[in-house]
Amino acid sequence: MATADITLLGATYYGVPSVVLPTAQGGTAEFTLGGGGGVVPIIVRPDAELVQTYTYDKHIHADEGVTIPAYTTTAQVLKASASLTPTMALDLANYSYYVCERFLAIPEYSVTTKAKGRAEYYAGASAYEVCSVEAGTMHALLEPTRAITARTVAIQASVVNRLLYYSSSSAVVAYNSAAYGTYETTTTPTISGTTLTLKSPALGIRGHTTYFTNTYMSALTDIRYQWRIEVWRVAKSDPDTDGWQLMQGFERVCDAVDSNDHTLG
Repeated sequence: MATADITLLGATYYGVPSVVLPTAQGGTAEFTLGGGGGVVPIIVRPDAELVQTYTYDKHIHADEGVTIPAYTTTAQVLKASASLTPTMALDLANYSYYVCERFLAIPEYSVTTKAKGRAEYYAGASAYEVCSVEAGTMHALLEPTRAITARTVAIQASVVNRLLYYSSSSAVVAYNSAAYGTYETTTTPTISGTTLTLKSPALGIRGHTTYFTNTYMSALTDIRYQWRIEVWRVAKSDPDTDGWQLMQGFERVCDAVDSNDHTLG
């Protein structure tokens, strides 16, 4: 574990791995020292634990045996989305879960010319927060003792996609879509009870008169598709910091409901 020398209230402490400080909301928060101040890339929380990983890195023709279609402006699925194994049994009472997905599709050509409509690659990322609202969390205003009696769970998504393509022989543009060129379409995980099933993305291709022209789609020799899906978890310990953005925001709404004047903070 990384350490650092810190100065706090006029005193210097040496070789400190973490500090526990009071929060404005009451209680305490622990700050762990390390690379980037303890912040974990992508997932951010320094206390997050990676519990499952799924990966894929193959050429759609050479490895999967799929024939690349002739030029078309109609979307074509080269490999469909599928449920991944193993599924995961979630401990929703004690942990909060987050799914991080990353995608990269690189077309390979028989030509090296640069002109309008040459798709260079597709890049994408998605994140899914498993939002678990526990029994007793929400109650009626009219009857504060009457609360929900069962846990409710939903998976909420955030997605970003870009296709990098040549708009001319001397310029490239990022198009905001997973709909043209060679691309990957994310599929939301599903949850049944406490069983989480992850889904591979659908691998697709589609020509376009601007983003992926006949010249370049017809010059395809193969497409390297890659994806990586990670499942992270953190222990539930403090309602103010349990979960990630959505559930922390939701907890603050519940705090407003519990307050005397029901004012959001």
